[in-house]
Amino acid sequence: MKKIITTMAVLAASFMGSSAHAAGAVDAASFVSGTSISSADCMLLAGTVTPSLSANVHAGFRCSDAFGVIQVGSCHEGGSREAATITCAITDNTTTPPTYNDGTCTSEADTFEIADRRFYTMSSSGGSIATAALGDTVPCADVELAAAMAALTN
Repeated sequence: MKKIITTMAVLAASFMGSSAHAAGAVDAASFVSGTSISSADCMLLAGTVTPSLSANVHAGFRCSDAFGVIQVGSCHEGGSREAATITCAITDNTTTPPTYNDGTCTSEADTFEIADRRFYTMSSSGGSIATAALGDTVPCADVELAAAMAALTN
């Protein structure tokens, strides 16, 4: 978990120093460690970002040019698979209603159950790093992470 938190903090710092451009949205996309992400990939980026991921960590991003928000997420192939009760957290406060880390959440006082795999996500719109369900049988892999991130949006 420490590697994922560190990865999220580095990614967030890289993406947060961006500026908004034309309206539009980019679907969630994965990236490979050491591969550059430019404003052609996400119009909100002011420059090129080259994330460096730890071994077996998968990460992705999603840009919403219309709202000026960048969402990042990551998971580890060997991450926790234990059931857990998770507190709801806002992952995007630019939407109405706000987007939470689970579709059943209606406030930050709510909780939800994760039975198996999870990922961690945050956005440039504020809030904190939030835990979200990856899926009971879904591996931590690029395509699956991008789909789980896209499912969080309103």
